[in-house]
Amino acid sequence: MPMSRRRRDADERTVAGRYRLEAKLGAGGMGEVWRARDERLGRTVALKLIKGGDGPDSPAGLARFEREAKVTAMLSGHPHIVTLYDFGRDPIFVVMEMLTGRTLADVLREGRPEIGRVLRWCRQVSEALAAAHSAGIVHRDIKPANLHAGPDDTVKVLDFGIAALTADAGDHTRMTTTGVVIGSCPYMAPEQIRAEPVDGRTDLYALGCVLYELVVGEPPFGTGPIYSVLEGHVNGEAIAPRLRRPDVPVGLDRLILALLAKRPADRPADAATVRDLLDDLIAGKRGGPAAASRLASLDDVLTELARADGRDDPAAAVAAYADAVPDLERMLGEDHPQALDARRRQAGWTAAAGDPERARDLYARLVPDIEAVVGPDDRGALIARRDLAEQTGQAGDARTAARLYEELLPALERVLGADDPVTLNGRARRADWVGHAGDPVAAIRLFDEVIPQMRRVLGTDHVEVRKAFDAKEVWRPAGQAADDRRLERLEHRLGDAGLVQRSGERERAAELFRALISDLLDEVGPDHALTAHARLGLADCLRELDDWPGAVRLAGEQAESYARFLGPDDPRTLDMRLMHAGWTDRMGDPVAAAELYRPLVADLERALGPGDRRTLIARRDLADCVGKAGDAAEAVELLGDVVADLNGALGPGDGVTVRARERLAWFTADTGEKARLYEDLLPALRRVVGEDDEVTLRARQALAGCRERPAEKAEALRPVVADMRRALGARHGTTLNARAALAFATGQDDPAEGARLYRELIPDLAEADARATHGGMDVLLASINLSSTTARAGDAAEAVQILGQIMPNVEEAFGADHFLTVNARRSLAELRHRLADPAPTSALNDRFRAILADDADPARTAAALAELVADFEAAVGRDHPDTLRCRERLAAMTARAGDPAAGAEMYLALLPRFERCLGAEHAEAVAARTNGAHVMDDAGRYAEALETFRRTVPDLERIFGVDDRRVLDARWAVACLLVRTGDQDGADRELAQALPVIERVFGPDAPETRRARELRARSAAPREEVRSTAAGDTKFRFTDAARRALEGAVRHATAEGHPEVTAVHLLLELLGDPAIGTDLVTVGADPDAIRADAMAAIARLPRATGSSVGRPAADRALVRAAREAGEHARQRGQEFTWAIDLLTALSAGSGDAAAALVKWGASSGTLRSVARRHGM
Repeated sequence: MPMSRRRRDADERTVAGRYRLEAKLGAGGMGEVWRARDERLGRTVALKLIKGGDGPDSPAGLARFEREAKVTAMLSGHPHIVTLYDFGRDPIFVVMEMLTGRTLADVLREGRPEIGRVLRWCRQVSEALAAAHSAGIVHRDIKPANLHAGPDDTVKVLDFGIAALTADAGDHTRMTTTGVVIGSCPYMAPEQIRAEPVDGRTDLYALGCVLYELVVGEPPFGTGPIYSVLEGHVNGEAIAPRLRRPDVPVGLDRLILALLAKRPADRPADAATVRDLLDDLIAGKRGGPAAASRLASLDDVLTELARADGRDDPAAAVAAYADAVPDLERMLGEDHPQALDARRRQAGWTAAAGDPERARDLYARLVPDIEAVVGPDDRGALIARRDLAEQTGQAGDARTAARLYEELLPALERVLGADDPVTLNGRARRADWVGHAGDPVAAIRLFDEVIPQMRRVLGTDHVEVRKAFDAKEVWRPAGQAADDRRLERLEHRLGDAGLVQRSGERERAAELFRALISDLLDEVGPDHALTAHARLGLADCLRELDDWPGAVRLAGEQAESYARFLGPDDPRTLDMRLMHAGWTDRMGDPVAAAELYRPLVADLERALGPGDRRTLIARRDLADCVGKAGDAAEAVELLGDVVADLNGALGPGDGVTVRARERLAWFTADTGEKARLYEDLLPALRRVVGEDDEVTLRARQALAGCRERPAEKAEALRPVVADMRRALGARHGTTLNARAALAFATGQDDPAEGARLYRELIPDLAEADARATHGGMDVLLASINLSSTTARAGDAAEAVQILGQIMPNVEEAFGADHFLTVNARRSLAELRHRLADPAPTSALNDRFRAILADDADPARTAAALAELVADFEAAVGRDHPDTLRCRERLAAMTARAGDPAAGAEMYLALLPRFERCLGAEHAEAVAARTNGAHVMDDAGRYAEALETFRRTVPDLERIFGVDDRRVLDARWAVACLLVRTGDQDGADRELAQALPVIERVFGPDAPETRRARELRARSAAPREEVRSTAAGDTKFRFTDAARRALEGAVRHATAEGHPEVTAVHLLLELLGDPAIGTDLVTVGADPDAIRADAMAAIARLPRATGSSVGRPAADRALVRAAREAGEHARQRGQEFTWAIDLLTALSAGSGDAAAALVKWGASSGTLRSVARRHGM
């Protein structure tokens, strides 16, 4: 609506033809508040209008105002939240109940209220917050002006204008941008100031600030300059309320300090907990008589100290603390935080009284005691060390003071950060004491390095900046005044650019930094400290503007400058190189980042040592980049080493260690091992980074992805996706990835639901995808899957429409010959063929999916599939794709049911039709050939298996790449089949080609690599040598005996419905094949001894009679040999021991041989896959 229209309505003093404006009550935030008369209902209301500067033409103002109305409406009816009556757009307005009374800000203007009233007020506020938080709403602007107390002391919370709704609350349009701070400075939590995610504990921090102000008279960090207030919230420590107002109850004092904890995790858990604590304080629950007596005496001591602190008389304070500190240590204990704080204040008052020697001695005794209680990296411990260094210099020992500051600064930078005011002040004081120690040139150099950074961070006119500049003037030689004035002008410009950046005007700040850098390069050169700070300021602006290439370029230039000016081993040089590598990774170039990290790790180990935290972080990040660059096997190897070192250096619960463990789990390929790693990791992630952190949520998604069955995977993914939507937003990249995984997993068993999820996902992908030239590759992949699931759901016409619309973009994005393009093109042709010649396949495909969903009994599943194949052939013919898919699963299930020979025959008949119908390069045809080759191998049809694998490997390489494990599995199968068929030369050639890839993917010392080397060594040995190890024909007589003796066990297992007789076949192969039998050599046991024992034991097995087999003879020698071999293998980390375990079970089973074998049935699939990996 035009502005003139709104003003005309206001002038007419009527809104929406119903609300007559009577008096303007105030203005703030987004609107003006009026007392108005509802002419329709005859009641007085409060009406809020958008104020003139930000009208409905502003999308931000409109959205925020609408959200305030929606949020307030959600909570209307709560006794301590203002009630919403109406909302409209012409003009934009909100109508609320008219309150009588005054805000708590009005109360504070008259002085501090009585503590009992404060407790009752804040108890009501906490009840209102509990209701809001349970509705998924965070107020984010709790302050006295937004808390209204009525005549009866009933408090209501006002102005949800900047409340943030979580995903659970429905509409959650965010009105903030990254880095923009919203709230009221005296009451803002540290995470709010840093523009980090907030939750209900953010409101609890603000409530703590309000409580503090109500009982003390001012907020915990005052109401001075904005920067100093914000710095206090983030890094300062509030003075205990009891030290400023002695009548504050101990319990209330502790509650307020708990609410003001810097970390949300250290505050009370929720608003309901705070309400209960306030109830206890109101009821006067303070413990028994002994506690009351103890608190009374403690109150006396604390009251006396509060009076001493408030008199501003250092001599009197020193006397008071000298008397009080021993009493506090006696009552609370020497290591109690209040006792240590009193000692710190005692040392401070002693310094203020002009006795630096005594203050130095007090600090010297205090520092180790503080460090013992809170650790050397606690902020309070670091500040005590700083005060010790300062008082040492004040006592006349400048050289020691400079040394103490020099030793302290690395810890300050590591713990607090290079831009923290305490760190900056420490660098300035070190420079001054270096000058006092007799080195004015070094002092000026150190001041020149730190003053520009202080100007950039604190502002040109900050008191600490002026102190540092004045201190530098003392050491300036005569004749440098003109140069210093020139530098001072440049420093002022640097400070101004920094202030503009902190105000949020990053584009303008970037322009100022660029102009300044140009002048600095001309006047002072590329390596001057001013140039460095300006370059870093510009890099930070570009990073915040998402100009990562520009930020990375500047970081690289600064790293080179530091190396020239400070030397390659200076910590600042190394830190800048770390930042350069990290930003390169953030830019999306892990290959380049890894190239930066590799030499950096070596330099860090040399300069700082292998156990330094920065060295370990660099090693972790190097491994992460290696994995993201595509070499997951090397990443796993690197991460395994660094996790072990981090556990020893920092402990398993340290954040750096936990992050390295997360990366190790992420890149681990084996599904079972990945699941184990994530299950071990998740409790630590929840503790270190929080339940709703992106890393924790991504780990939960990866763990869900380890489930084997699609239905189980989908079930595990659903709560993860819900939590990601709530914590990260529906369009966050991690959430979109998880939603795609959920849609795919769901579509495997329920294609209609999978298609619905894809339809919801694709618009969000399109909005989030910046690569809009092809519609976004993620959008295309999701659309291809949508077409597939839609077709499987029975709507081939819609599937054709979807795929036909995106095919041009698919070809442009991926290329005409890419396997995704080829498969999509063929799928489109198949769907069009289905539409042109419709057939009743929908119900048959439903049966197909239902049969495969319940495949616990392979024999029964195979029988059902055989019936279904006949129905498919009758309905659509033998060569229809649906028929072929069903026949392929029938062949695979027949082999699983214990008849690999029949399964192989089916595959040999099926594969030519599969390739003729879909094409030899179609992904389904390649998958069918791979499965068929494995079944032929199981059936002993080595020649056909070999030929099929050889034809399949090139297609697998084209689809997945040469380094994919599926490709390596197929190449490994080719090598083993060559050995079995007697082609040692061919096996040697195949392994010679495959070994470098295996070493690169798995690592040079991995079990897969060792096995490949051993097989190559055996393939090069003459065949006669293999035979000689079996003592002539004995081995083959043994094989015949074994086969005859075990036939009954096979028949028994089959008759009893146990299809797991594949385990028996594997054992027979182990005993009967010369090439496989030699695998026993790898365990370090004597193969001849094992064979001899096995021969003696198995030959004594009775022949099968009927459906049972007698118990095998308890040949202890065999059991002993098998156990010794298995133990030896485990010590060497080898995985082949399943074969020895089978042999042991056969020989020492508690029942008959068949029962012992049946016990292995649950893991028969695993045994088969292990056998293939080992060439069996």
